[in-house]
Amino acid sequence: LIGSFFIFLMAFTWCLIGELTQNLQTPGTKQYYPKTMFITYLTGCAPILLLLPWLIWRLYGVATNKWLPAERSLNLKKEKFYAKWAPLMMLVVFCCNYTWFLSLKHTLVSVNSIIYNCISVEVFIGSIPILNEGVSLLKIFAVLISIVGVIVIVLFDSNADSGQISSTWYGYVLLLVSLSFYCAQEVGYKVLVNKAGELMLSAEERVLLMGSTRRVDPDRHRSKSEDEFVPTLGIHHDEDDYLEEALIAEKENEESNIGKFMYSSMFLGIVAICNACFVIWLVVIWNYAGWEKFEWPNRDQTQLLLLNCLLGLVLILSIFSATAFTSPLVVSVGSLLVMPISMFFDWLFHDTIPYAAEWAGIVLITSGFVCIFIAKEYNSRYIVKPSHPTTLQKFLYTILHEKHFFTKRKVSSTTEWYEDDKRRLAF
Repeated sequence: LIGSFFIFLMAFTWCLIGELTQNLQTPGTKQYYPKTMFITYLTGCAPILLLLPWLIWRLYGVATNKWLPAERSLNLKKEKFYAKWAPLMMLVVFCCNYTWFLSLKHTLVSVNSIIYNCISVEVFIGSIPILNEGVSLLKIFAVLISIVGVIVIVLFDSNADSGQISSTWYGYVLLLVSLSFYCAQEVGYKVLVNKAGELMLSAEERVLLMGSTRRVDPDRHRSKSEDEFVPTLGIHHDEDDYLEEALIAEKENEESNIGKFMYSSMFLGIVAICNACFVIWLVVIWNYAGWEKFEWPNRDQTQLLLLNCLLGLVLILSIFSATAFTSPLVVSVGSLLVMPISMFFDWLFHDTIPYAAEWAGIVLITSGFVCIFIAKEYNSRYIVKPSHPTTLQKFLYTILHEKHFFTKRKVSSTTEWYEDDKRRLAF
């Protein structure tokens, strides 16, 4: 549910950015500002503000003594891991945004929309080998009907092309390059989230966590013998200790939601700092090379640029948070909700009534998102094939059953490694 909230926030913000920044790309308007490199630079610097909530969260944990020494060391290790990969992610995000801005000037709006909104196919294909994404009939069906819905909406949109933009082959090359970087951005960040989770569950850190979080009440279970314990690497492991470890694991799971959001904020803030330090030199080079002469924006342009930066901050935070809470496939299909929401904005601000075919496209896109959500939440892990299945059970098992082409060992829950350590450490 949290991931769905960020997906809807992403789609809503994306539409607002499209409505408010049209004048930046439209010649003849008061806010026209064709400085693609500088716009990309400003948009990339805005997430620096996201370091503020993360800093407040960290100071709150220190002030209230919320984290024990072992937990603080684990948090620090996780932060160092994210910071190490921030420059590479900055490069990916910058290339994605810059090539897309350039493609807008050299592609038809309708074709640009169709190609860019087919990102879910590329993300799906990329997630299979990299994230070991399961393939099911329902997922394939969800992606296909979503793409069909996009094509139907764009083809029947009478206002899609203004006739002022010509189509060139290198414009579509730039668009495909932007798609590849966008796919790398989503899939790559999910890989980082998974790797960071594995760091939290490494064997040495688990032993450290269990050895520094003993808060056993001596009055609990007083009737039991205090000498009953299992000698495990010098750590006292009685029944109360195991109960305390289970409570710690439960607490870790409860705090994982706020932790995912805060680490997304921290990571994007570090990415923005890298952007501020390195991309500014590209703005200078572009200016002296004559590729994009720098001009200070006027008052109207400045207001629109600042508003665009704030909305871009919300957008990228929504994308990364939704990826952390769900998966790149769900986020890419959910991003297609931009089209029905943008049609609502067209009706609200421009008095444009959708055609019947466009309503059909809205239904297809929404149905695709619902199907992909069902496929992720109620897949074959929760469906046991019965010995004597009914027709409905056969159908559900067939469409929800996932095929994993790249199997790899991973720890799926805190309880599993807790039980593994209990067996491994006991003599």
